[in-house]
Amino acid sequence: MKLVADIGGQHHEFPITKRSFIIGRGKYCDVTILSPTISRRHVSCTIPPERDDLILVRDLGTRNGTFVGGGRITAASVTLGQELRLGNVVVRFLEGGPPLPAVMEQAAEPVPVVMADMGAVPEAAGGEVTLGDEPTPLDERFAPESSPSASSGEEVGPVPALLTAPGSRPAKSMWLSRRLKIALVVFAALFVSIVVATLATGRKKQVPEMPRSEYNRHMEMAVTLFEQGQFDECVRLLETLRRQPVKDGSHTAAMMLAAIKPDLKLRTMEGFQNREWREEAEKCWRELSRDTRSTEPVRKLAAARVAWIARESQNMYAYTRFLELLEKREWENAVQVAATIAVDSLFYKGVEQKVSEARGKHVEDLRQDADRAFVNRNWSRALNLYQALSKLLGGVPADIDEKMRACHQGQRDAEAIARAEKLIAGEKFAEAAEVLNTVRPDGAYADELRQLSRRLTLAKVTLDARARYDAGRGDEALRVLEQAGEANSELYKRIRAVIESWQKAQEAMKTADFAKAQADCQNIIAIETTPANFYRREAEKLLRSWKEEAGKMALRLVARGQEAWQERKYAEARRFFEEAVRTDPQGQHGREQIRELKREAVLEFNRALNLREKDPILALKIFREVKARLLPEDPYYNEAEVWIRTLSAAP
Repeated sequence: MKLVADIGGQHHEFPITKRSFIIGRGKYCDVTILSPTISRRHVSCTIPPERDDLILVRDLGTRNGTFVGGGRITAASVTLGQELRLGNVVVRFLEGGPPLPAVMEQAAEPVPVVMADMGAVPEAAGGEVTLGDEPTPLDERFAPESSPSASSGEEVGPVPALLTAPGSRPAKSMWLSRRLKIALVVFAALFVSIVVATLATGRKKQVPEMPRSEYNRHMEMAVTLFEQGQFDECVRLLETLRRQPVKDGSHTAAMMLAAIKPDLKLRTMEGFQNREWREEAEKCWRELSRDTRSTEPVRKLAAARVAWIARESQNMYAYTRFLELLEKREWENAVQVAATIAVDSLFYKGVEQKVSEARGKHVEDLRQDADRAFVNRNWSRALNLYQALSKLLGGVPADIDEKMRACHQGQRDAEAIARAEKLIAGEKFAEAAEVLNTVRPDGAYADELRQLSRRLTLAKVTLDARARYDAGRGDEALRVLEQAGEANSELYKRIRAVIESWQKAQEAMKTADFAKAQADCQNIIAIETTPANFYRREAEKLLRSWKEEAGKMALRLVARGQEAWQERKYAEARRFFEEAVRTDPQGQHGREQIRELKREAVLEFNRALNLREKDPILALKIFREVKARLLPEDPYYNEAEVWIRTLSAAP
C-alpha cells in the first residue's frame, strides 16, 4: 500500500510498511508532511490484518481538522482511492508499494519527509528544518469551527515577546505589563506540571480486582435492568464492569454490550427490518448463549433474545406477505396471514393500521364487485361476495339479505331456463312447459321466459304442421303455419317448395315429359330428407317407375315418326324421333332414326348439288327436303338454306 499526496502542485508517494502509523508534520511521525495546516501529530491510521483495503483513521485533536467526504470527522474508515484531507493537504491510499506485514509491527525503514510548498519555512542553525517544532497556526479557511486552544497531539506555543524600537527604553507601564505576563506564564507552567504529575500518579495506581462472585452478581443485576427495560442503566453498568479487572478474567460484560447495542436498534418495526442490525444482534446473542464462562441468567437472556429475533423474523415475513396480498386485493388471504402475527409483535400495530386503512376501501370494492356480479347474473360469484361482505361487516344488512335471496332464486331460474331449452330442442314440449312454469315471470329471466314460451308454442304448431305435411296434406300444413304467423319460417318454405315440385312432376308425367318429371322428383328428394315423408316416398316411387313408362312412350313416338317419314314428312318425323330421345334419355329409341335421317339428308344434299345446274327446280325441291330433315344445329342446314334462297331467286 502507498500514500499519495498532492503537495504544492507536486505529486508525492509514501510507501506504507506498517499496519499502524501516524501522519503529521513532526519529525517523529511515521509519515511526515511539512505543511503549516497539518499538526505535529495529526491522525493515527490502522489497517486491520484481515482487511488490506480498509484504513481506520482517528483525528488526534488537531486545530485545522481532518475531513472525509466534505465533513469533519473524529474517527472514520476510508477505503482505497477515497480522499482524506488533512488541513489543506489531500491524500489518498492506493494499492502498490511493499507488502504489509501480517500482524501489527514496526516498519523496517522510515517513511520519507516531504515539506509542503507554503512559502518560506524557518530553519534552525545548521540548515535543519524546524517547522515540525513550531505550533500549528489556526487557519480559519480549513477549520472555521476549531478552537485555538491546544488538544491532544497539539500543545500551546510560546507567548511572543513584546517588540520595542532599537535603543528605546520601555515605559514603566509597559515594563509592569511585561512582568505580569511573564508571571502568568510561569504560573500556568507550574499548574500544568502539577496536573500532569497527578495524572501520572493516578495511572500508576493499580485498580484492585473484583471477586468473581461480585462480578456475577453485578451481571445478574444488568440482566434484570435489561429485562425491566432500563437499557441506559444497564449499559452504564456493563461499561463499568467491562473496564473492571476480575479475578480469573471475564469478558461477559463486553459480549453483552456488543449484543445490546444492535439489539436496541431492533425495538421498532423499521429497525428490525434492517437485515444488518438483525443479523449482528442475533450473532452476538447466540455467541453469548453458548459462552460457558457466562452465568446461567446471562445465557438464558441471550437464548431468549435469539428466540425473540427468530419469532419476530417470522412475523416480519408474514407482514411482508400480508402487504403483498393487500396490494393484490386478496383480502381474505391477507387477513388469514395477518392472524398469524403475534399480538406482542413489533409488526402487530403495523398490521392493525393497514387493516384499518384497507377495510373501508375493501368493503366498498367488495360491494361494487358483488353488485356488478349481481347485475351480470353471475349468481354464484355474487352470493359468495355478499357472504364475504356480511362476514366483514359482522352482520347481514337488510339490503344484502334481500340480494342474497335474489341470488338463490336467480340461480334456480337460470337452471330451469337451461333445462327447458334442452327439452324444447328434444321436442319434449310437455316437460318443457312444466319446467317453464317454475320460472318467475317478473324475475331476472323474464325475457328468456317469454322467448321460450313463444318457442314452445311455435314448436307445437310446427309439430302439427309437420305431421300433416309428412302425411301428404301439405296444403293443410301451410295453412296451419300461416295462421301461426310462420309464413317466413324454414319449414313453411320447404313444404311449399316440395309441393310445387310435386305438382310440376305430375304435370310432366301427364304430358309424357319424363325428363322434366325426373328433375322435379330429384329436387323433392334433395329438399326433404325425412324418409317417412309422403312426398319423398312418392318421388322415389315415380323415379323407379318412370323408366318403364318412358320406354313405352318412346316406342310410340318412334312409330309415329316412321309413319311421317314414309309420308316424306321429314320435319315431323324428326320431331317425333327427338321427343323419343327426350322421353327415354337412357334408351336407344329414336337415336338410330335420327342418324339415318341425317345420313340420307347428306346424300340428298350432294345429289341436289349435282342437279342445281341441270335441273335447278328439282335441286331446289331436294334442298328443301334436306332442310326439313335437319335441325339448325346440324351440318348442312345453313348451306341448304343458302342454296334454297339462291335457287329461289334465279330466273
